Amino acid sequence: PEIDTGIRIGKELTSPYVNDLVDLGSRNHISAFPVKEEWVGKDLATIDFRTLYGINIIAVKSLNEPYKVDLDGDYQLQAHDELLGVSSDDTLKQLFKNK
Repeated sequence: PEIDTGIRIGKELTSPYVNDLVDLGSRNHISAFPVKEEWVGKDLATIDFRTLYGINIIAVKSLNEPYKVDLDGDYQLQAHDELLGVSSDDTLKQLFKNK
């Protein structure tokens, strides 16, 4: 348990914007991450996370709301939304490394 905790804390310190919630094996993770400034006001279909970033969006949490999982491509991202996505390796950490 101590080693797992150390690994998790190390990941959080190196990438404070991405929170790995579930490890799906050696390469895949379910992670929570904020909406980047350039995504605000755009809909999920326009951004096309899967094609552009290799991330499958599975839920969106708006300010003071529970996670919404019944998403469609018309959902417009807001500045304070949090996304829940499935990605492999360090996809999200690379995406947020210059934030």
